[in-house]
Amino acid sequence: MSRSRTIVGSACFAWLAVVGAGMASLAYYDQQAGETLAAPARIAPLAAEAPKKQRLLVFIHPRCPCSTASLRELERLMSRCRNEVEAKVYFIRPENEPDSWARGSLWTLAQQIPGTTTSIDAGGKVSRQYAATTSGAIVVYSADGKLQYQGGITAARGHEGDSRGKEAIFAIARGETQEVSQCPVYGCPLWDKASQQE
Repeated sequence: MSRSRTIVGSACFAWLAVVGAGMASLAYYDQQAGETLAAPARIAPLAAEAPKKQRLLVFIHPRCPCSTASLRELERLMSRCRNEVEAKVYFIRPENEPDSWARGSLWTLAQQIPGTTTSIDAGGKVSRQYAATTSGAIVVYSADGKLQYQGGITAARGHEGDSRGKEAIFAIARGETQEVSQCPVYGCPLWDKASQQE
């Protein structure tokens, strides 16, 4: 009897150790931010006759499951500041794939966000121009072309809710001084290492 209890106890301990290690691994993965490169400090200003809005650009990998949270947070953000912010979501696709490759469920979700337009980034030309390397990466530029914010709007991979990035963009939209101008981006790489070196 005592031997079978020892075996059961050992098995339970081993199972708990495996579960604990798995949970720790998931928590570590959730908090792994993507690579950060410096976006251009300035871009061309808006035309004189254009509405003087902040320009928000988002870069999404259409097959990244983490990016659903980024688009949900963009939807919440735009519901509060679409009069002050103009958003454009770029979906990357490889050069050798048709546009339909990028037009999945995330594309549909982005198209439903008020004040937001969607575009295909063939070959990643636009994402590279703005130094976006991770799905969910955002840059915000003022009407006169000055970089206001670079980063993400989630606090971890695939997690919706409050984040420093979203609060920074709200502050920018309200014309307030934001506490941060850069935050980590939590998502899948937009490109594999080989294509980034092309």
